Amino acid sequence: MSTFVTLAEVLESRGAPLEEDEVWALLFGAAEALIDISSKDPGNMCCVISPGSMLLSGVGSVAFKSCGRSEDVGSFASPEMSQSNTSSRRQATEKMVVYSLGMTLYWAVDYQLPQNQAVRLSDSLNILLLSMCEDVAHKRVNLLTVLEACEQQHKAAVLPRPQKTIRQMTEDVLQETGPEFIRMLEEPALVLELPNSIVSNKWRSSSNQRNLTVMMPNGQNILLKCDVKSRGGDVFDMIIAYANLTEHFYFGLAYSDVAPDAWKKVPTATFVLHFRIRYFVNDVSLLLHKLTRHQYYLQLRRDILDDRLSCNEETCLFLGALALQAEFGDSMPEVYGKNYYQPEHYVSKSVLQKMAMPCLKEELLRLHANNANMTAEEAELEFLKSVQQLPEYGVLFHRAGREKKPVFGELLLGVCAKGVIVYEVINNSRTASLRFHWRETSNITSARRKFIIESSTSKKKHIFLTEKSKVAKYLCDLCSAQHKFHREMNSRQLSRSLASEESIVQYAAVCRTQNNELDAAADDSMSRFCEDVATRIEAKIRQHRDLLEHTG
Repeated sequence: MSTFVTLAEVLESRGAPLEEDEVWALLFGAAEALIDISSKDPGNMCCVISPGSMLLSGVGSVAFKSCGRSEDVGSFASPEMSQSNTSSRRQATEKMVVYSLGMTLYWAVDYQLPQNQAVRLSDSLNILLLSMCEDVAHKRVNLLTVLEACEQQHKAAVLPRPQKTIRQMTEDVLQETGPEFIRMLEEPALVLELPNSIVSNKWRSSSNQRNLTVMMPNGQNILLKCDVKSRGGDVFDMIIAYANLTEHFYFGLAYSDVAPDAWKKVPTATFVLHFRIRYFVNDVSLLLHKLTRHQYYLQLRRDILDDRLSCNEETCLFLGALALQAEFGDSMPEVYGKNYYQPEHYVSKSVLQKMAMPCLKEELLRLHANNANMTAEEAELEFLKSVQQLPEYGVLFHRAGREKKPVFGELLLGVCAKGVIVYEVINNSRTASLRFHWRETSNITSARRKFIIESSTSKKKHIFLTEKSKVAKYLCDLCSAQHKFHREMNSRQLSRSLASEESIVQYAAVCRTQNNELDAAADDSMSRFCEDVATRIEAKIRQHRDLLEHTG
């Protein structure tokens, strides 16, 4: 069975209006399809066509579905649709459909054009569309006239066959559907280069130039040309500038180890970094920008699939269905068939091993259908809200062993915004055995390979062994950063309950005070985070004052 996309998806994908030959092709295909429906089963003739209900198939045909409940179709409905005595006769229905089709295609040629830019159409197409959109029903052309006009135009202008044009429009969109991290596998690596001003003159020689690979959450590879002495902060700044992330303070660059000696000595050696979430908010509504939420979604989606973030079968399928809605839109098995996705792209490896494939597919299809009419952004937001309820959400895992007779891999230390969690690993399953909340922890230190947590309640020191001394030190720094983030998040959420302008100003001052108190070893991104909070609050105050002055 062929795969379909909507006209709305075509326009959204390209971000530009239809070309004239595409309009002729759609008119041709739509008129043929509607005449066929009218002759075989007039009762199935829809009265309203919209960009969201007009379907383009992979074989080059046009079909129609019912308009979605959330779709605003008033602009595409004929004037007589609002009249209570609307006739249901075949001829009257056809006139309503002609009007709706004409308005839909007018919308498509005007899509995202500036208000001062006129729609460019040939006289023949413009006259035809105008005759389809007459307010008075009996003045409109019928479907047969539309079809004949299309046939004449294709012969006179030697246009490509309508099926070919429609098929190409469909394929262009289908290349953009499905998991972003799968589509990116076919894309070549993007090459960026640190500006010369960042690289010192002393180290600018070709022998000191190196390549870094940065893996993005969407699977994109970025090849970054830098210098052997380049700073990690400069690399990070380059990546966030490319990604256009405003709320960059939630992210960081992760690596499995420091740059190997070979990378420093051999110009052809490579070093891989991963752009990942560093600080996990406990309320996704705190993420102010759509792009920030999308980056969260991309990483957490992969973490679920790769079992870096555990969840049960029911939750995994629920999340998979939300991902399907975000990436494919509404479920339409009668149009798309039931094999429009690959289960391994939406269900974790562990769940795939536990469930029978027929049952899994059937349940995922049912859950996907429950998400009908959700936009991609809404589906991603619901995904994030569900994921943040998982016990392991926001936990950064690191291998460790017991102080005596350590077996690395039998314990995991999970650092998160609320504290440190000790997990025991049995048969590849993680079970939390100890929790150290910040308020119950008096001190965290490292001594060589030892990572030491001292409880403020029992006064007991809990000692864990790491694989390297630098890992133990890194864990201490990570705990410090997460503790600061937890404190700032609590302050930021508290600010929501502050009602008066005076208290908001005081809160902004507190943010700046806390920012100034951060020690020299504090992370730069956290400093920027505190500053950003205060700045945004004061900006809102200024806007409020300006509004009062103008309305007063």
